[in-house]
Amino acid sequence: MPVPRAPPPLWLLGMLHQRGLQPRVDVIETPSRLAGCRDFDEFAQRVAWSTGPFDEAARERLRRWYLADPERAARGGAPMQWTFVAWDVAAR
Repeated sequence: MPVPRAPPPLWLLGMLHQRGLQPRVDVIETPSRLAGCRDFDEFAQRVAWSTGPFDEAARERLRRWYLADPERAARGGAPMQWTFVAWDVAAR
């Protein structure tokens, strides 16, 4: 099952612009939540936190992926990117 995604930032910017607002956008990058795990169990726990529980077969596939390249697993994948959108609201 695919993970639900938020609407693209440009959609939000268009909605704000239609309402006469001047949005500001910042992209914030943080290390992957999977980076720096001490061992496979911690890694699997963090994956389950992100995706929800998984069965034993999925856990075994994840274990094989983790053990295939320990350095890659320690990096945890690509950094996370957050889009922060802010705007001023005029006083009435």
